[in-house]
Amino acid sequence: MDQLLQLGLVEVCDDVLLSAEGVEVSNGAFGVEKQGEMIDGGNLAVLRLIINLILANAAQICVGGDTEGLLSQLQWAFFTLLEREYAVFSQTDRRCFFYIWRLRKAWRRFMVLSKRSRGRRLAVTVIAMGWLLAVEVCQHLHWNIVKKCSDLPARLEIRRDRPFPIGASRRFFEAWKVYIDDFKHARVFSADEVDILSEKVPRLLELAGSALWKIGSRGKPQENRGQQGGDRLPWGTDERHPRRQNLPPCL
Repeated sequence: MDQLLQLGLVEVCDDVLLSAEGVEVSNGAFGVEKQGEMIDGGNLAVLRLIINLILANAAQICVGGDTEGLLSQLQWAFFTLLEREYAVFSQTDRRCFFYIWRLRKAWRRFMVLSKRSRGRRLAVTVIAMGWLLAVEVCQHLHWNIVKKCSDLPARLEIRRDRPFPIGASRRFFEAWKVYIDDFKHARVFSADEVDILSEKVPRLLELAGSALWKIGSRGKPQENRGQQGGDRLPWGTDERHPRRQNLPPCL
């Protein structure tokens, strides 16, 4: 708990959320091992922090928002390839994307933990995995970052509420989408162009990664990948380590 305090993920909180019966509502927390990630010379597993907000979530409602535009898997039915064409799918994942955003103090009473530290009541200060609104808020933030901080063409975005962008015209041979903490890219190449893929990171992927790096969102180099025909292509991007400090409240 002291380390969470030091990182600013929790802080001392005097505000409380009460049930209709006047009982204080508090929440649990636990860690889930991240497969293949170890520290301390391989002796300790890296944990994914999950906040059990079932009770506090009951006092809130979903807002929808940008999640209404999340891609439906059925939309891929419109994806077609002509003879001697290849589809290449690339993506980059953000590290701890939920936990880099600090919430305003008005949300602290919903995020109070049941476990005390030296007698002090602590509350989560960031978007917690387990919060009812976490997906909606993170999708909104990620989408606005890549839209406002980069030159990604809006006409190439894959969304549920728009026509599928990839078509027969050469200028519509690629597309991108934001999916919570992932940025995904698709492009159609002719057979003559496929040989250059292993040496080139997609331009739109670089634009999105650069925009996210500027606001302190670190990528996961080991999970960045391009794929064609089931073979992983040997490129990586977004391997810089930005500083996480002085980020403004997001909600």
